[in-house]
Amino acid sequence: MPVLILVLISGFLIGRLFTDNPVIVFSKKLISPIVLALLFFMGVLIGANENLLSNFAQLGLNALIIVTGALVGTISLTIVFGRLLSKKQIQKEKR
Repeated sequence: MPVLILVLISGFLIGRLFTDNPVIVFSKKLISPIVLALLFFMGVLIGANENLLSNFAQLGLNALIIVTGALVGTISLTIVFGRLLSKKQIQKEKR
C-alpha cells in the first residue's frame, strides 16, 4: 500500500511540474484505453478465481450493500451541498 501511495504522489508532482509537456498531453489520451484494459484483465482474473466464484453470492450481497450505501450517501451529500452553494450564490447576486 505505501508503494501505491508513493507512486500516486510522484505522479501528481510530475503532473503539476510538467503540465504543458507533450508527454503529459499524450498520456491524457492513453488514460481511457489503459483503464479499460485494466478492467478487462481484472475481470479475467476474477473469472479465473474459483474461490471467489464459490463465494460470489455472499460477496455480491456485501458489495451490493456497500455500493447502495455509497450511492445514497453521494446523492444525499450532492443535494445538501448543491442547496448550500445555490443559497450562497443567490446571496452574492443580491449584493
